[in-house]
Amino acid sequence: EATTDLLLLDVTPLSLGIELEGRMMSVLIKRNTAIPCRKTRTYSTVADWQTDIDVVVFEGERPCVDANNKLGSFVISGVERARAGEPKVDVTFALDANGILSVTAKDQVTDAEARATIKAEKGRLSAEDIDRMIDDAEKYRAQDEELAEKTAYRTALEEALYTAQSKAGESTSAEDNDGTAAELENLMDWLELDSDTATLDDMKGRARLLEDKFGLIVTP
Repeated sequence: EATTDLLLLDVTPLSLGIELEGRMMSVLIKRNTAIPCRKTRTYSTVADWQTDIDVVVFEGERPCVDANNKLGSFVISGVERARAGEPKVDVTFALDANGILSVTAKDQVTDAEARATIKAEKGRLSAEDIDRMIDDAEKYRAQDEELAEKTAYRTALEEALYTAQSKAGESTSAEDNDGTAAELENLMDWLELDSDTATLDDMKGRARLLEDKFGLIVTP
């Protein structure tokens, strides 16, 4: 008589990741990934000369962390002092068979390192809450996709503006530089003050403006 052995694998009930600029979640371990598992992604700074990075860990299925569950946080200090986007910090999630999550952040240049351990029962959701979060992710999929695209445009616009301002500062023509700097400053003010209420079309319009006037390709 033939017999069949079934291998039952534990899987992650919700995706695991960290918070990015704009309160968006970057997923390292996706929902239903078999455990134990390990994943590393590389991140950078959002401000010039930034040497500390807050690493905030979440679980959930929504692109914005406000709708997800915070598991913990820590700070890595001693990050390479450089322009925004230049440092490279590797963040590693290691989830063991007991559901214990170890999170490590390490700067590739300075070797600065920080870590945190999140136990299976610490701050985790009930089965009912997990089901609700999965249902909500499907229910609000369209809105979430638009929010994610809008946030990606915002980040790309910010990076392009920093690049344009840096180039304007190197200009040899004071008259041209003054006009360009003022236009870029207005765009940056709009990004900081009004982008939260702006639509996706507003973001795309500002991106076209940067491309047409300053020759910068904005790629979200």
